[in-house]
Amino acid sequence: MSTIRPLSVVQPRSLLSDAFKVKKAKPITPFDQFASLSGQGDPDPIRLRIYAPFSEDPEKPYEVLIRRNLQEADGSSRPVTVAELIGLSLWRYHAEKREPVIEADKLNVNWWTLRMVEEGGEVDDDFDPLDRKRPLNSFTTANNRAARSRSASKTYDDFALVQASEAGFADNRLQTPQFEQEAAAEEHEDEITPKNTPQPPSTLPPVSQPRSNPIITTTYRLDTVFADKPAAPTSAPATTRGQKKLLRIHILSSDVPPGQMITVDVTTNMYFAEVLDLVCRKRQLDKNTHVLKLPGSGAVAYVDRAVSTIGNATDLELHRRRFGTDGPLTITGSPGSSSPKLHVWGDTQIPQKGKKKVMTAHPLAQQATMADEAGSGDQATYKKYTVWRKQPMRFVGLNERILAIDGEYVYIMPSSGGKVTREGGKTTTVHFSSVIGCNMSRRHPNNFKLLVFRDSETKRYDFEAKNSREAADIVREMKKGISPYNKDV
Repeated sequence: MSTIRPLSVVQPRSLLSDAFKVKKAKPITPFDQFASLSGQGDPDPIRLRIYAPFSEDPEKPYEVLIRRNLQEADGSSRPVTVAELIGLSLWRYHAEKREPVIEADKLNVNWWTLRMVEEGGEVDDDFDPLDRKRPLNSFTTANNRAARSRSASKTYDDFALVQASEAGFADNRLQTPQFEQEAAAEEHEDEITPKNTPQPPSTLPPVSQPRSNPIITTTYRLDTVFADKPAAPTSAPATTRGQKKLLRIHILSSDVPPGQMITVDVTTNMYFAEVLDLVCRKRQLDKNTHVLKLPGSGAVAYVDRAVSTIGNATDLELHRRRFGTDGPLTITGSPGSSSPKLHVWGDTQIPQKGKKKVMTAHPLAQQATMADEAGSGDQATYKKYTVWRKQPMRFVGLNERILAIDGEYVYIMPSSGGKVTREGGKTTTVHFSSVIGCNMSRRHPNNFKLLVFRDSETKRYDFEAKNSREAADIVREMKKGISPYNKDV
């Protein structure tokens, strides 16, 4: 009996080949790739109600839960974008078996947009579709408040899924081309490896030459590693110098034309006094009359703090200094200190035992703050209107407010009988660069809407003016102030 093993006639298989065969299989539905974004089972998802105006039941929304953050391949996380919510909304539309079924030539995320809605799910045509490349939490409001509160009630943000026009589809393809590539990959049904690809020969690798005897062979060899050879010097990270960082400084000073921005190369251990001096020297401004602030929040970047205290933020704003309210003019501590103070926007004071001491601002600083709230008095740049803010909850009545436009700023102040009061709320200050848009309502000419970007989210204010003529005047003045910062207005 022969002991020689017969040759196998079964073709060998590998796990890699099986994985390729599974990968080339088409998804069951065109939007299955977005199913992994679902927040079902997530402890804190973004809850949304999506209206489909093109469906047979346009007034009935369907629920979409999406994860707040996604993990990248390198381990970092990023917030979910508007385009990804569009894909998940289309996938949920198929899962809900809504009618009519989306046409085959429209099974692409770039054919669809998200729009803001009014009460009842009607699409708000006064504003453009949401920017599909921006984070979703820039446009949500109820979910942002729910993330900070401890309430167990569920809150939703409402949007509408609307089909884009031909021109909009072409623009979306330029903004998010990755969805075009994914759609093309799904339609590709050919083999990953063509059948006519030449196969490598099944020969064994050549036997390497035996290592020569170092005693017999005395020829100099370049690849020889000697035992007494010193190790190559390795460059250690310069932690004492800090890490390099690029800061974008948006100049919002009245001393220069609007819309300017400057980028400076700094290190994380530099003090903001050095950054302020660098920016002012480049633009030939007086650093004693200017101050750096965090965009949106208005928090001052104090000159005695290091750049590392703002974390991952890369944008700052340069404003004219207001007396007594924008921090010290110079560094109070040692610039060479290795332990700079913490966040510029959140100093925590340790409470002391004994009698509480109430710190009040200097009387001149209080006068400056009162002057900011009351307006500069210049009729050319100062406008004041009495309006009533409409709250989303119906059982809350209209709240009287003073809407003042003073130069580059908009002030929303609590009022009573047309006069500013200290009770009934706080004064909201908005720079025109943070205003997204202002439009009158088509249904009610006395009403107008103001969209503001604050604290990494879009906030909407609904006001009612005395009459339609005053509402039109307010919208005209607002658009006049927005125009230097937004050319589309």
